[in-house]
Amino acid sequence: MMHRAIISMMAVLFSVTAFAASPIQTIVQASMKGIQGRGLINWTVGDTASYSMNMGFIQGSMVMTATSVTADEAWMTQDVDMGFLGKQKIEVLLDTNTGEVKKVIANGQEQQIPEQDMELIEIITDTITVPAGTFECQHVRLKDNKSGGEVKMWANQDVALSGMVKSIQPGQFGEVTLELTSFNKQ
Repeated sequence: MMHRAIISMMAVLFSVTAFAASPIQTIVQASMKGIQGRGLINWTVGDTASYSMNMGFIQGSMVMTATSVTADEAWMTQDVDMGFLGKQKIEVLLDTNTGEVKKVIANGQEQQIPEQDMELIEIITDTITVPAGTFECQHVRLKDNKSGGEVKMWANQDVALSGMVKSIQPGQFGEVTLELTSFNKQ
């Protein structure tokens, strides 16, 4: 069950800094053995997760909301406020069975989904405290083979949508940290 939260989180996470999401195919495929066909994404319309966003000198926020869910697809909206850099509305269409990102629309414009070359470094159990509380999580470390940067994510299956409690990843303006501030499962 925790693998579902981790895979969903990885599929969704990368849209924040690049304004386009990617499926992280190799990790998803490797982690999906035994889960395929069982419905990776089990969202309900109205599920939400809110995050604080720290990009160094830029402070902001992000609210993710499930806006449409069918047996095979789910739409999630990310409303991102990047302070003086403005607001972004990112809509992500995911395959509910595989977690694959099928389409990304940023501010009304469809985006090309970039290829990712990510390598799993480790997954360990960890406890982390964020503004929404203290959570026992799966701490996932990934290496971006294109940039050499490291991505760190903490996931808990009880958190709505992606399961993401915290993430730290390289971004255009330095390190980007997201921390869960609240969530609501319908």
